[in-house]
Amino acid sequence: MQRQAAQIQALDDYERGVIALAGLGYAVIVIALDVSLAVVAARAVRRAWRLRQLGPARAVTASLAPASGWAVGLIGAQVAGAAVAVRVVNRELAAHAMSPRWPSGDPPTSP
Repeated sequence: MQRQAAQIQALDDYERGVIALAGLGYAVIVIALDVSLAVVAARAVRRAWRLRQLGPARAVTASLAPASGWAVGLIGAQVAGAAVAVRVVNRELAAHAMSPRWPSGDPPTSP
């Protein structure tokens, strides 16, 4: 973690901005997906409550069957969002490591 933080500090403002936007985008995705998971869970509980006259076991299975598919899909989307955010950060760090460095900060001018 310390090494990656040092690498990020060594980036220029544009590259740090790209990394910050990747983190912000991932945060927005996580919040939206967590809210969606909460909605799915609330709907499953409501459906189980409405079907409680069938018995507890049948009510739970009837309410969780559709919810489990949604939950798996939403968790998969969150994992995919994390993979994209990490790929953006790693690409920026790799591009920065490959770029030539000049002591003065400016590339040499050709005559």
